[in-house]
Amino acid sequence: MNEWIRSGRVPKLPWMFTDSTDEQAFVDNVKDKSFVEGKFGTAPATDPIFVSRYWAQFNADAGFDSGAGFDALCLIALALQEAKSATASGIRDHLRSVSGPAGETITPDTIVQGLSDVAGGKQVNYDGWEGPDDSDAHGDVTTGKYVIWNVTNGKVGDTSEIVSP
Repeated sequence: MNEWIRSGRVPKLPWMFTDSTDEQAFVDNVKDKSFVEGKFGTAPATDPIFVSRYWAQFNADAGFDSGAGFDALCLIALALQEAKSATASGIRDHLRSVSGPAGETITPDTIVQGLSDVAGGKQVNYDGWEGPDDSDAHGDVTTGKYVIWNVTNGKVGDTSEIVSP
């Protein structure tokens, strides 16, 4: 950002930042705060319970993708259980069926029961810390929760939450 500002090529266009810049360290590193003041961006929304549990366990802030990483691990575990095979093709071929929207809803708190249910032949639908992980026939996630964040008085903060249908 500082290199871009120094270039002198500052267009009069609206800015929208991404999840990777939803960090106070990003704003703190920008030498001229007027370039980021009032700007906004989007980021995946993580359940506040995950954030507080992460802090309690590790005495540190959860990174912006920690909840998504946890959800990915749970989805892979469920897919492997359903595939009864620890292979890449097992994950690929079973990921959609454990990520909904059909089946008994499994959450991070019920993942152990979900693995048992899948082993017993039950259909499950994992809804994680980042929200439902429902996938379409192409494997694209069709649901999710996002926050809009902005920079006000040099501080990064959330403005609202959007849940995509």
